[in-house]
Amino acid sequence: MKHIVRLILVISLCFAVVFVLSLILKLLQIRLESVRALPVFSRLSLEECIAAARGAFPITIYFSILLSVSYTARRGIPAPAAIMCLIILGMSASLLIALGINALERIPPSPSPPLGIPLGEAGLIFSHPPDKARIFLEDPGNPQGAQVAAEPDRPLLYEKSPGNAGGLGTAQGFGFAPALLQSNMYFFLQRIFKDIDLAAAQFTTRFKEGFMLFFLYMLSLVFLLSSGRFLMDISGWPLANLFLGILAFRGVLALERVLNSEGTWTLLVSFMGEGFPQWVLSPLVFVCLGSVVILYAAFARLGKSRRLDEDF
Repeated sequence: MKHIVRLILVISLCFAVVFVLSLILKLLQIRLESVRALPVFSRLSLEECIAAARGAFPITIYFSILLSVSYTARRGIPAPAAIMCLIILGMSASLLIALGINALERIPPSPSPPLGIPLGEAGLIFSHPPDKARIFLEDPGNPQGAQVAAEPDRPLLYEKSPGNAGGLGTAQGFGFAPALLQSNMYFFLQRIFKDIDLAAAQFTTRFKEGFMLFFLYMLSLVFLLSSGRFLMDISGWPLANLFLGILAFRGVLALERVLNSEGTWTLLVSFMGEGFPQWVLSPLVFVCLGSVVILYAAFARLGKSRRLDEDF
């Protein structure tokens, strides 16, 4: 009983710590993105907190389960008990985060007095450096609003949302510092963070479509990630198993992006017809892959035990 309680506490603490760290990371990324668009200090808004929580959601699920399966493998906890505990705690964390984000979204925005420099009304022209300028078409206190960039010997460029990747701040070299984890990073890390953002958007979409659809989607995803517990027993070197788990989880993240893409759905409809519901695709694939991993590990252990009996 003590071991089960200790396992629950450790995994729960892992989920909490990873969520807090990822939330701080996403808040830092969002704030630096705002500074790049407009280097004027402003108060942290509720919208930024909600966006950070959405971005921290998939990071928490993937990394917490990865650390948890590594911990259960090092402690020698049986795989069935570890997988069952991970599914229960993973679903509990998913529901708590999703309901918390939904509760924050229901809070009506309250206007707060701006901090720092009063910027004026829409139409403000902000020049920095001197040979370049931005014209704020909306409230200048909102650095993510519609803007127009003016540069020498170039036509005026309109941008509806400067915070998006590939906008004027990065593509045209407007002169502001690039945001952390957004630009000038290695391709591998860029793809990971892009996939995480798409996974966060998919979590939000599933939750808005209905609680039951979100529950089935997250249950299948947590089940697939928890089945990675068997990867931790491949070799006797824990660090090598952790690297294998990281590669496997990276593959699941990429698979999630492929399954939720429009191209995959269009290809599936051409074979299955319009009657096949779209929400079934990802959970079905996740459950099938997780079941294959568990069955393969079970048969491999059964064959190994039979060989040992024959040797004796």
